[in-house]
Amino acid sequence: MSDSLRVGNAQIVGARTDQQDAFGFSDKDDAYFVRHGGVLAVIADGMGGHAYGGEASRIAVKAFLLDYMAKSERVSIPDALYQAFYAANHAVCAFAEEAGEAGNCGTTFVAAVVHLASRSLHWISTGDSRILLFRKCQWVQITADSNYANRLLNHHIHGVDLPYHWKNDIHLQGLTSFLGLQEIEEIDRSLCGLRLHPQDWLVLCTDGIYNTLAENEILALLHGDPNTACEMIVQKVTAKGLAHQDNATVATIACDFNPAHDGRGKWRTTPFVKLGFGLFLISLVLIAYSVFNIEELLVWLYHFAKQFAYRMV
Repeated sequence: MSDSLRVGNAQIVGARTDQQDAFGFSDKDDAYFVRHGGVLAVIADGMGGHAYGGEASRIAVKAFLLDYMAKSERVSIPDALYQAFYAANHAVCAFAEEAGEAGNCGTTFVAAVVHLASRSLHWISTGDSRILLFRKCQWVQITADSNYANRLLNHHIHGVDLPYHWKNDIHLQGLTSFLGLQEIEEIDRSLCGLRLHPQDWLVLCTDGIYNTLAENEILALLHGDPNTACEMIVQKVTAKGLAHQDNATVATIACDFNPAHDGRGKWRTTPFVKLGFGLFLISLVLIAYSVFNIEELLVWLYHFAKQFAYRMV
């Protein structure tokens, strides 16, 4: 089953003096773990304006992977992600305190899990590293950035007036949440899985990628081998030649699900399946008719049709 997922990664230092991004994957060839824990990808971007950004990102990735890979079958993926997230934050805070930089050492963080059995995406993040989902010719940003702009918009949604000329505020992109805080107020996480389709591409990236390339430029490179695709992405970033190019890191998960066995796949449209389902439905109606009166039967059929329609979406 793990062959249904292909992963890739690449990064560049850019115009910076050192690499403060970090990334990692779980072992997609560990069949036992993949069955209940899925395939995990993580990216962290150490905060350059703070102390030890590179150390913070590497510590966060290592601590998160160790904790998540200890997940048992009894623990759900969202709960395991949440637990690993706080294990990573504890590790970064402990390092910062030991280095005498408590409160001044941090990293963005984003983690994505693809669960093969349910073909679903789960995630958790804080900061402004992103998960992008590319499907055919379309894309969507899955995660929400933890920055001042989004905090203002969230307050506005809840009835707070926005400051005059707020769009011109130079601090709009400033982070409002990251690993390294004793209390993290802004965590973007999934509580249930997002259904994935065959040929979907998941792209995890730091701001050194998405601030340099438009999503359509990334989309044009998502084909073939994921490692090659990631290399082409960072090469395109380099080719832009920006004087202040940030560290840039990208990790991808390509979903090579077989449509013939997918819940939306072709097997549902075969004549034999249609005939079998029709006979099954008639049998259910006859059984229901023998048990219920006609009014109860109509109610039962209504609810059955609703459930069937929901499963076909």
